[in-house]
Amino acid sequence: MIFHEIYSCYFNAVSDMIKASLDGNLDKRTMESIIRSRSFSESSININQAIRSGRWPLFFEDGSTVLENTPSTPLTNLQKGWLKAILSDPKIKLFDPDMTGLEDVEPLYKAEDFIYFDRFADSDPFEDEEYINSFRTVLQAIKGKRILEVSYTDKMGAEYTITCAPINMEYSSKDDKFRAIAVSDNKIIILNMARVKNAVLKGRSSIDEASVPPRSKRDIVLELEDVNNALERAMIHFSYLEKETVKLSDSNYQLTMRYFQEDEAELLIQILSFGSAIKVISPDTFIDKIRERLVKQLELFS
Repeated sequence: MIFHEIYSCYFNAVSDMIKASLDGNLDKRTMESIIRSRSFSESSININQAIRSGRWPLFFEDGSTVLENTPSTPLTNLQKGWLKAILSDPKIKLFDPDMTGLEDVEPLYKAEDFIYFDRFADSDPFEDEEYINSFRTVLQAIKGKRILEVSYTDKMGAEYTITCAPINMEYSSKDDKFRAIAVSDNKIIILNMARVKNAVLKGRSSIDEASVPPRSKRDIVLELEDVNNALERAMIHFSYLEKETVKLSDSNYQLTMRYFQEDEAELLIQILSFGSAIKVISPDTFIDKIRERLVKQLELFS
């Protein structure tokens, strides 16, 4: 394991306490404040007990520390290689990450080391200069609450201009595409970033995401048979969705999930990947789409 969240969290909390102690500012209240802000809620008891019992012999009773220097956590070569690999991903590079200190580091792995067999082939052109410029302009508008004038191409190839206020960005792992959620004429619109040909920043936007009417969601009800660890796989696979799970028997469960309409095609493919372990109970429209997809697959192999 390259990074360990729990131990890193404990180390950072104690490290901050040592820094406060060396500055002469460590008391009981400061110690508890550092633990609350830097670690988990239950950590207060564990860390306090470890320090007071002497199991972690780091502090004297007056709040001073046995250490003379501020602790530091330099990255290992393995950690640097992992970070270089993550930050070298074309999708991550869209956000212009700071790679200072990693210039001469060999990435732990490369994008071409992975083969995706359950993803659409027409990914966004993440390394295209026009795409990168448009993406960063939209991102700047989201962060700065700015209005955008966007040149947009629809499915039929027609190009037109949209004036909108983008409020957030989404990524679809199945489509391997980004899309921006924006408000135009008091309506929510979805901008597929690959179709944004140009984006120009305009004035400040008065639209707050909290004041925008929520996008409508649809419910889908599934029945799952827990074979080959299907329940755990489904919980991981659909972790991004709001859901309710009810146990029907020792091996059968009912899942009710809520999704946005524009995610329906992606959700359909994900459900089909579970084969006979998942059965769609409702709505009927989704069942019809499952049936249509299966008929087309049979026609291809007949």
